[in-house]
Amino acid sequence: MIAAYVVVKVLLGLVYLFAGLALFWGRKKLLEEGRPPNLWLPGALLIIAGLTTMFL
Repeated sequence: MIAAYVVVKVLLGLVYLFAGLALFWGRKKLLEEGRPPNLWLPGALLIIAGLTTMFL
């Protein structure tokens, strides 16, 4: 039971982590009015969520 909880927690953390990294790396491909959008804050929050989900 506890092992399944840990596996789900790690997988959810990895999803958050990769989503945040995708925002950082993919923002140049998105254009809003000719310039890339500012996705630093959502990306950073997703990375922090991923790290805290895995380790807390």
